Amino acid sequence: DNCAPYVREAKDASVSRENGAFVITDEVTGLAVDLEATKAALDEALNQGLSEGVSVEAVVTETQPRIRRADLETISDVLGTFSTNFNAGDRSRTQNLKTGAAKINGAVLMPGDQFSAYEYLTPFTIENGYAAAGSYENGRTVDSIGGGICQISTTVYNAVLKAEFEVVSRSPHSMTVSYADPGLDSAQAESSGKDLCFTNNTEYPVYVEAWARNGRLYVAFWGTETRPDNREVEYYS
Repeated sequence: DNCAPYVREAKDASVSRENGAFVITDEVTGLAVDLEATKAALDEALNQGLSEGVSVEAVVTETQPRIRRADLETISDVLGTFSTNFNAGDRSRTQNLKTGAAKINGAVLMPGDQFSAYEYLTPFTIENGYAAAGSYENGRTVDSIGGGICQISTTVYNAVLKAEFEVVSRSPHSMTVSYADPGLDSAQAESSGKDLCFTNNTEYPVYVEAWARNGRLYVAFWGTETRPDNREVEYYS
């Protein structure tokens, strides 16, 4: 009971982008009391007798956080960006795009971490902020909760190509889409298991910036640029 106030879980450093600048919150080292070791130390002290007050120092172990301020301070360069347009007059679809963008905005991927759009975006429910809007199903357009979320996946996919991350999985639509060239779309479907996954194959943390406003959906990956300045890459489908 006396040790309880000094026990805490480790907490990763966090980062957000505010007014065009990164704001970093420090990490917190976790503390835990080794009850058995502390009890053994107290028993040993008590065995010396009770002629005066007995006290021992609790045996405390530390748990280091996974993400530190020093890691996040390396985030400074844009590695890849992409944007797509949408009809802001379609309220349901706009709501879904804003909801989806907010769910991936601020994600931090450490080296080797895998990003799954499914894990960030689901469940596609009204309670999770989504509305019914048009989506593809078996070669036709139907209304479904979260309709249009594939535009999030597609915009992320194209930014991934620009950043040259390792693509783990990506699925095409059953029909062409208006917001991306053929071969550059990425379908997202909870029922069929279609999911966009990629890995941060750099040696530095990556920050995901995403927003949807004024008819434009934008995704950017921030990290540490290590590619040569004179490097040329061509994209085609």
